[in-house]
Order: sequence, then structure tokens, then C-alpha cells
Amino acid sequence: MFADMLPSIFKVKDRSMLPSIPENSYVLTMKRKELKIGDVVVAMHPYNNMKIVKRVALCDENGIFLIGDNLDESTDSRTFGQISHTGILGKVVFVVN
Repeated sequence: MFADMLPSIFKVKDRSMLPSIPENSYVLTMKRKELKIGDVVVAMHPYNNMKIVKRVALCDENGIFLIGDNLDESTDSRTFGQISHTGILGKVVFVVN
């Protein structure tokens, strides 16, 4: 349980969240049980073993619809659909460029 309270750090390796989060930035995440539209999260891609950083566009009991800020360079729920709540690794609380 205590491990769920610890922050995690991830490196953003693409341009899908420009201009909000530049490529090669680091994000600090915290586990959050409740998400709202507009929150930025780190999640597991549903079809491969990659972590992705995306914005919550819709969340309900069935899953979470994620979208990148840079629509031209983002692979997101428009392609792979909603992801499960368990696929969310944490909510972004801080960005270091």
C-alpha cells in the first residue's frame, strides 16, 4: 500500500504532448484513484509494452479515453480505443523540461 503513495518518474520520448510537454522532458507521477477530464496521465499502451503520456478526454466505469495534445503526432484512443483503469500508472503532477 505504501508503494502506491510513492512518486514515479518517466521520460517523455515523443512529441505527442506538444506544446504542453516537450520531447525529452521528465514527468513526475502520483497514483490517483480519481481522474477527471483534462488530467495528464502515464499509462500502459494496450497493445505493446510501452508507457505513454496522454490527456484524459473521457473516463467512465468502462475505461478511459486518452488523447495526445499534438493530434498529428499522437497514437492514442482514437486508434486503440479506451484503456482499462488498471492501465493507468499515475497522474502527472510535475514536468521538468
